[in-house]
Amino acid sequence: MPTLAELLSQTYAQTEPLRGATVGNLQSILAGAPASSLPAYAPNRAAIEGQYNVGLEQARSLLPRGGQLNRAILDLGQGRGRAVSDLESAIRGQAMNQAAQIGFGGLPGLISGTSTSEQLAQRQKAWEQQQFNAMFGNIGQGIGLLGSILDLF
Repeated sequence: MPTLAELLSQTYAQTEPLRGATVGNLQSILAGAPASSLPAYAPNRAAIEGQYNVGLEQARSLLPRGGQLNRAILDLGQGRGRAVSDLESAIRGQAMNQAAQIGFGGLPGLISGTSTSEQLAQRQKAWEQQQFNAMFGNIGQGIGLLGSILDLF
């Protein structure tokens, strides 16, 4: 039966590659590198761009040329800008929190069974669900807008 010290040493050795990559990413963020340099940025940015492109195509196909279309495109662009800005802030804040946990609280989390990586995976899953909900909410708004336009005829 291995001792707690042996188990901790084994876990520490097994997680070295992950810790090395994580610490490197966090050090670059803390040194001022853009959040876009982290691996989590690209798929989230792609989701924002995909959502924007779907909304843009819907607006162009459903709305007549003129003020209403221009307003819809402007709103989409502003929403996209907010989402990108929020993404940058969220990733930078998450990196700061993760750095603090690693620097000051990694071992108690490891012993208690609630690891930092598990918490981050839960946050990432919540973020992805939020993006999914927002995407389908916008599609619902587009369908509702289409319905209100069709009621005019």
